[in-house]
Amino acid sequence: MAANLFFPEPVNAVIYASPQYRTRGPNPSSVGQDVELRGDASRFQALMMNVTPEAGGRYVGAYTFGISA
Repeated sequence: MAANLFFPEPVNAVIYASPQYRTRGPNPSSVGQDVELRGDASRFQALMMNVTPEAGGRYVGAYTFGISA
């Protein structure tokens, strides 16, 4: 099973403004354009990573998965 996880928009903005991504322009995909989400904003929120900024411009992301048998 694969899962797509998403970053909060402020984190996306920082990433796309970084030297590695700046030449690509803004994030080309929105929730409405995402092939997996198909505009499902509630699912987008449920799959949002909990992201914390750290020193040196790094971020730590966490997500808790539940598995039932």
